[in-house]
Amino acid sequence: MSQEPAWILSLKKSNRVLKDNDHVYASLEVIKAQYNRYDQDGKIRLPHFRRFNEEQTNTYWAEVFSSDEDTDMFISEVKRKYQPEGLDATIDRLRFYQQDDFKGWRNISEIRKLTTGPNRIKGPKITARVTKVVNELLPFLEGRKKGQAKARGTASGLARINVEMQDVTKEKIDAVLQENFDTWDENQQKRYLAKLDRLLLKDKTKIDKLKPYFTQTYGRKIIPLLNQWGWNRQQRISVKTEEDLSQLGFEKKGPHQIIPSYEGDVNELKRKVKEIIGPQKIENKPRPVYALFGKLDMVEYSKDDTKGMIFKEYELVEPFTSAKAHYFLEKVMSEKEYEKLSTNKLNAIKERSGFIHRSLLKILDGKYESMIEDGSMADNFILNMQTMKFANEKYRLNYYARSVYNASSKGDINNDFYSEIIENRIKEDDNPNFDKYKNDIVNALKGRGSLRDAYEASKKQLEQNLQMIRKSLTESQDEFIADLVSGDEEAEELLKDIPTNEDKQSDNQKKIMSIISNLQKMDDLGIREKKIQYGDETVYAYVVASQSTYDKIMNLFFLIDLEPAGSSLKAGLESVKGDFDTQFEQLDRALETNYGKVFEVDFDESKFSDGHEEDIAEIAYKGLAAGKGLDDVLGGEVIKTKIESLDNLYNVIIGAGRIYIPSEQEALDGLTKEIQPSEDLDFMESPFANEIKKIAKITKDIIPKLRQEITQDIRDKLEKIVSESLTYQQQRGAKSKRNFLKTLENEGLIRAVE
Repeated sequence: MSQEPAWILSLKKSNRVLKDNDHVYASLEVIKAQYNRYDQDGKIRLPHFRRFNEEQTNTYWAEVFSSDEDTDMFISEVKRKYQPEGLDATIDRLRFYQQDDFKGWRNISEIRKLTTGPNRIKGPKITARVTKVVNELLPFLEGRKKGQAKARGTASGLARINVEMQDVTKEKIDAVLQENFDTWDENQQKRYLAKLDRLLLKDKTKIDKLKPYFTQTYGRKIIPLLNQWGWNRQQRISVKTEEDLSQLGFEKKGPHQIIPSYEGDVNELKRKVKEIIGPQKIENKPRPVYALFGKLDMVEYSKDDTKGMIFKEYELVEPFTSAKAHYFLEKVMSEKEYEKLSTNKLNAIKERSGFIHRSLLKILDGKYESMIEDGSMADNFILNMQTMKFANEKYRLNYYARSVYNASSKGDINNDFYSEIIENRIKEDDNPNFDKYKNDIVNALKGRGSLRDAYEASKKQLEQNLQMIRKSLTESQDEFIADLVSGDEEAEELLKDIPTNEDKQSDNQKKIMSIISNLQKMDDLGIREKKIQYGDETVYAYVVASQSTYDKIMNLFFLIDLEPAGSSLKAGLESVKGDFDTQFEQLDRALETNYGKVFEVDFDESKFSDGHEEDIAEIAYKGLAAGKGLDDVLGGEVIKTKIESLDNLYNVIIGAGRIYIPSEQEALDGLTKEIQPSEDLDFMESPFANEIKKIAKITKDIIPKLRQEITQDIRDKLEKIVSESLTYQQQRGAKSKRNFLKTLENEGLIRAVE
C-alpha cells in the first residue's frame, strides 16, 4: 500500500480537523491551505514561500500558533524536510518574534485575532508557543543557512551571484553593488546588469517598488555607465495588434508585436506603424534596468550635467524633538496626499480609532501631563459617565424607597410612589422610621405591582432625558452652527482663512466646506430648544432631531478643531467650549439635587492622593456601582461606543500602548480585569485600592514613554524619507503640488546637504 502524501498525513495531525474513528473531516479552506504548504516532493513550504502573499503568510503563522498540536507538527515537519524558498524571510520573522520577550507576534493582526472571539486563546499561551517555535527552529534554520553558504563557497564571484539572484530583492542587489560591483571589469558589470535586466522584465512590478531607493542611492553611479554603453537609447516597443509588423523588425508575442531593444528614432518608427495599422497605442519603455536606476517621474534631467540628474540630498536636523514629531503627525493626520508617509505603527492605531491621532498630539505637546498635574484629566470622562447608564442601582433603589416611605407616611395618594400597605403599617407603628421598612420597600420596587411600574417609569424617563442630552447642543453651539450655514457676513468672517479656490484648500478644509454645504442644503436642521425637567431643576438643551444631522455637526466640530491655531474658524469654536462645560455642570447639579447619590458613590478618599489617583478611584467605583468592571469602563465596548470623548487619555493608552509599549499596556489590562463588581463590595472600605493606585501610576508614567516611542517612530520614518528624498522632489514643469520636502525644510525638520 502506497504512503499517503505528506500534506494528508500532517492534516490528520492538525487541530483544525474533526476526527471520528478512521474518518477525518475538514473544510475545503483548511484542505486547500494544507495542500499548498507542501511541494511535490513532500517538503513543507516555509511561511514566507515566495508565491504566498502577505495575508497568506500571516494566516499560515496564525494557524501554526492556533494549538499545541499545530505548533509541534510545524516544528517536526520543518525539521523533517522543508522547501528552502523563503528561508531568509522566515529567519527574519523568527527574530522579529523574539522582540519584547517573545511578544513580537502581537504586531501581526492575523495572530492577534486568536485572542478574540468565542474560541479565543490567552496571550501567554500564544507567547509560549511562539517561544517554542523560535527556540527550536531559529538555530536549526540558521545552521542550515550557514551550511548552504559553505557549500556555495566554491562558486566564483559573478557566477555565484547570478545563481543566487533568481529572486530579485532590494537586499541582494544592494549587497552586490556595495561589495562586488566595483571589483569587476566592464564586461562582468555588463553581464550582471544584463542578468538583472532580464529578471526585472519578468516581474515589472518590482521596478516601481525598488526604483526610489536605487535611483536615489546608485543612480549617479550606474546611469553614466548605461549611457556609455548606449543602453539609454535602447527602448522596448510594444503594440497590441493582429497585423504583421515583421517588416519593421517586430516579433509576435501573444496578442502583441514587440521589438525588445530598439535604438533608432522612436517617433519615426511610430509613424511607420500607424501607416500600417492606423491609430493605435504604441508603448515605448526604457530597459528595465535603466528604469531601476534613473527613470523616476520626479527626477529632473539636465543636459549640462554629465551625470544626468538634478536632485538635492537631505538630512535630518538634530535634535529631533517631540515638537517636530508633533508637526509631522499633524501633516500625516490632516493631509490626504501625505497619508502614505504615516508609519506602520500609527496606521495600526488608526485602524482601531480614526480619531486617535488627535490624542497622540496631546501626548507629544505635553498637555496630558499638565492635565494630570492639575487634576482635570478625568473631568470630562466622569461627566460623560453620568449621561450614560452608570447609575448606582443600590443608591437608586434606596432613593426611590425613601420616596415611597415619604409619600405613604403622608398619605399622598396622588403620588406614583404611594403605597396603601406601607401607609397602614406606618399608622400602626408607634415608632416608625425608614430603616424599618427599607428592605420591604426595595423588594416591592424590584418585584411586581404599582411600585415597580412607577420605578421603571421613572428610570425610563431619566434615560430619555439623558438620551436627549447626548444628542444636544448648547445655545452657543447652536448659534455657531447657524452662523456657519447662513452664508452672510458672519459666515464669511468665520471662513475667511479658507481659500475660495478649492484647489488651494487642504483636505481637511475641503471636508469642512463639504459638511457646511450639506447643512446649507437642508431646509431645517431640526434643532429645537428643550426644557429637561429634573424635579424642580430645569436644564435647557438644543436637541438635534436627526441622529445623522447631529453626527455631521459633531464631525464638523472635530474637523474645525484640526485647523491651525489662530484661524478664525477654530477661534470661533473655542469661544463656545466654555458653554458646553457649563451645560454639563448644570446637568450634574440637577442630577445630584433630584436623584441624590444615584450617580455618585461614597468611598474612603483618604486612601488616594488628590487629583489623578482619586479620579481613577471615582471612575472605578462608579463603574462597579453600575455593575461594570474597570476593564469595560476604560477599554471595552462601553468607552469605545458610548463615551465619545476624543480627549481621554485612557483610550489612547489602550490603543497606542498596545502598539508602542505592549508590556505596559498588558500590565494595565491585567489590573483593570481584576477590578470587577460583586454583591458584597463595601465602597467605604475602598476595595481594590492597591490595584487602583497602580493603574493611576501606569497611566501617568506611560505618557513620557509614549512620547519618546512616538517621536522615535516618526524620526525613523523621516530618516527613510530623506534617504529616498528623490522620490518626493517636485519635477520642474509638472502639475503644481506642494513640495513636501520643502515644507519640512521650512519647518526645520530637515535640511539640504551642501
